[in-house]
Amino acid sequence: CNGDPTLLGVWASEELAFKSRIPTFVSLSGSVLEIRAELLEQCPDGISPFNKFIQHMFDEKVIDIRVSATKSDNNKANLTPWLYNVLTLMQVEFKAPIPENLDQAPNFLPHGRSNVTLNLLDIEFLAGSESDIAFNMGFDGSVNVALPVENKGFEVLASHVISDMTIYTEKELIALVLIRNGSLALSSNSSTSTNSVDCKFTDLTVRVTKPDPIGSAISSILSDTELPVFQYLSHIHEACLKSRLFTTKLSNLTIGSANLSIPYAAFQKDSKRTNSSESFFNWLLHHANMLLGQIVYDSSSADELAVLVDCDINNPVKMSFASSDAISFEYFFNSSQVGTISMDSLTVERTDLRQAVWVKIVLKKSPVDGVGPVLSALISGDPVKFDMKGTQSKQGLGKLLQHVHLQNIILPPLQFNRRNDDAGIACE
Repeated sequence: CNGDPTLLGVWASEELAFKSRIPTFVSLSGSVLEIRAELLEQCPDGISPFNKFIQHMFDEKVIDIRVSATKSDNNKANLTPWLYNVLTLMQVEFKAPIPENLDQAPNFLPHGRSNVTLNLLDIEFLAGSESDIAFNMGFDGSVNVALPVENKGFEVLASHVISDMTIYTEKELIALVLIRNGSLALSSNSSTSTNSVDCKFTDLTVRVTKPDPIGSAISSILSDTELPVFQYLSHIHEACLKSRLFTTKLSNLTIGSANLSIPYAAFQKDSKRTNSSESFFNWLLHHANMLLGQIVYDSSSADELAVLVDCDINNPVKMSFASSDAISFEYFFNSSQVGTISMDSLTVERTDLRQAVWVKIVLKKSPVDGVGPVLSALISGDPVKFDMKGTQSKQGLGKLLQHVHLQNIILPPLQFNRRNDDAGIACE
C-alpha cells in the first residue's frame, strides 16, 4: 500500500553476455510460489495492491518490473566478485508491454484459442417494443487455449463475477450486456499442453441497440460463414479470485479485446456432419426430424392461402429458445417470394423429448409460378431448396430477425406423424 516493491517469485536467467555497444538479450524463467500477504491486504482506498496491479496492467498495457540479483550461492559461484556486488546492489526498472489484442500477440507470447465446447445455452427473449430488443441468457461452456506457461497443473477461479460489457463495431455501439452472476475457471492439464477456460453465466441480459449487425451475425452463424469482427469492452465491477497461491477480491477492471468466434459445431450434440458443405441451418432442419401432424385451413383470398401446421420436432442442439414475440420469415423459390412462415410465439426446450410447434404457412400468388414446383416437390418427396429472410418489422424480436437472410435452405422430405389417438396417456 505504501508503494514499496514486494518480492514476486524467484527467477533465473540463461547465460549472459555483455558486449560493448550491442544490446544484451536476457531470457528469464521462474516460478511464483506465493503471493505475499501485503499484496492482498486492503489499502485505505479499499483496493488491494494486487487489484491495482491488475488494473494498471489492463489500463496502461504494461507491467512495471523492478529486478535485482539475489545474494545466492549460485550467483556468487557464477559471477565475478565485482559483478556480483554490482548486480546485487543495483535495481533495474523497466516496463514490459502487454499486447492490446490477444490475436495480435507477438511470437514470444504464443496465445491461441481452439476447440470451443458448449455445454448449454438458454435464450429467452423479453417482450419487445419499438425501442427495445432484449433477451436473458444462461451459458455454460469452455475454450481450450494456449498460454505461455510451462509448469502445468494450476487452476485459477473467478466467481461471483458482476460485470457489464459493450459490444461494438468500428463505427457504432451494437449491444449492451449485463452479467449479474458468472464464473470463469482457468485450469491447466499437467500431462498435456492444454489450458482450459470454463465459463458459466447464470444471469445475463443482452440489450441490442443496433439490430442490423447482430442480425447479420445470426445469418453468419446459421449459414456457417465467417462472422463479422466485433469488439468488446468489459468492465468488471466485482469478482472473487481464488487459486492455490491466494484468495482475493477484484474490482473496477476494464478489459477490451476482439470477439471470440464460436463455430456452429459447438452447438451440436452427438451427430456429425456427413457433408462438409452443409450449413448449420440445413443441419438443424435435417436433425430436427420434423413430423407433420394436423394441417388446418386458416384463411384464403384471391392472392393467398393460409394454413396452420402442427409439427413435432427434436432439438438437436445444446440450447433452448423462448420468445413471446411473433416470428415471421418470407421465403423465396427461384428468387420469387412465394409466401411467409410465421409463429405467434416459439418455445424450444433443451431436452431429448420431441416437442410440438404450430406454424402458419401462407402461400402467395406471384408473377413467377413458385407454388406449383414447391408443391410438386413436396408431394413427390424430393428436397426443396429455397431462400428465406425476416419479415419487415418495427417491434421487438422482429426488428432483429428482419436482418437475417438465409440462402440455399434445403427442406428435407416431409414425414407425417401417425398418431394413435386411442392410446391414452402413460403414467410412470
